[in-house]
Amino acid sequence: MRNLKYLIVIAVIILLTSCASKSFTKSPVDDYVKKLSDEKSYSIILYDMDVEGTFFKTYKHQYKIISVTDSIPSANVTRWYEVSKDFFRAHENDMGMAIVTKTEDGKVSKVASPPGYANYVGNNRYGYWNNSGGSSFWVFYGQYALMRDLLGWGSYRVGRNTWNDYDRNYRRSSKPYYGAKTSTGARTFGTRSTFAKKTNPSSTWNQKMTARRSRNSSRYSTSGSRSRSSRGFGK
Repeated sequence: MRNLKYLIVIAVIILLTSCASKSFTKSPVDDYVKKLSDEKSYSIILYDMDVEGTFFKTYKHQYKIISVTDSIPSANVTRWYEVSKDFFRAHENDMGMAIVTKTEDGKVSKVASPPGYANYVGNNRYGYWNNSGGSSFWVFYGQYALMRDLLGWGSYRVGRNTWNDYDRNYRRSSKPYYGAKTSTGARTFGTRSTFAKKTNPSSTWNQKMTARRSRNSSRYSTSGSRSRSSRGFGK
């Protein structure tokens, strides 16, 4: 009995020590903000996420860093970083979005926004608003055309009305912007959006979520079949 109590006490101490050490884990994003201090502008995009373990979980992030040097845009996908549970939860809905941006006036923002919205769209150095067919959308100049691919836009076009809504109602009040709701009820941007899935189609997070939905669907289907089978046998 004494041995059992001793083991329980040891387990509790280990658990509390583990939780305490993780709660004080420094965010890798803060390190990147320091490393990129000489860059005029940049975006740190939450490229992928993962959770490992069952009882003792490890939370991980992977980032995509976009910057412009001598008018040449470039992107770098980082290695995986372990992050604290609190930091992971704070950005659980932000995959595919810029979670840190720096504008050319030196301002660094840690408010989540669609990639490119905070520091490139609306900036006349990088492009212009093209009016066509009664609508207006953002176009990058030729030397920055690669920026579309780096930001993961694909066929997506930033409409002026959409960006104005972000600029006036979200950026100025430091609130994250996930865009309008789609026909499925999901937001245009963020972890569960189609945009995020297209930005990184082979992401670890999406693969795990797809596998989980498949297992749940299979269990439901099997349970339903058994239930119908049981009712039929009883007739």
